[in-house]
Amino acid sequence: MTDNHGKQIQIQLGTFDIDQLIEALKRREDACNELSQFAWDAVRKISLNPTKKDITLTIMTVRELTGKNKATGQEIYDSIRMRGGFLCPAEVGPQLYLQHKDQPKERNLWIAMEPIMTNDGYLGLFNLGRGGTRYLDAKGGGKPDQIWNGDIQFVFVLTQ
Repeated sequence: MTDNHGKQIQIQLGTFDIDQLIEALKRREDACNELSQFAWDAVRKISLNPTKKDITLTIMTVRELTGKNKATGQEIYDSIRMRGGFLCPAEVGPQLYLQHKDQPKERNLWIAMEPIMTNDGYLGLFNLGRGGTRYLDAKGGGKPDQIWNGDIQFVFVLTQ
């Protein structure tokens, strides 16, 4: 569904404990799916929902959110909140990677979330991409003053 409120995707949180999540991600890695070392670092640091919960995610571009061709991370997050939206729990990154298998090629989705410090010192946001392979990364993007181009897509929670 696409309209002035963005495209919506429903996923389920709380389907794994951390060991089960890591195992599910390992099973997913193959010639067409991969996780960066930054993503592995971040996954090991996240909290998971203790019970199963359906969550509806909204996808909008920076331009749709802010009305600008370039905006800072802080402006994007402020725009999400002004729309009545919320940042995603970090679990959304790996769960969306596992559950949203029909992600179109050349579409990168950045998860609007509290940044996670990776082992290499990057403030990371989960990023799902698809080029030749589908991948999950978490390198960079977490600084509030980072500048984002207008066509970058962010995922957030519009209602809880």
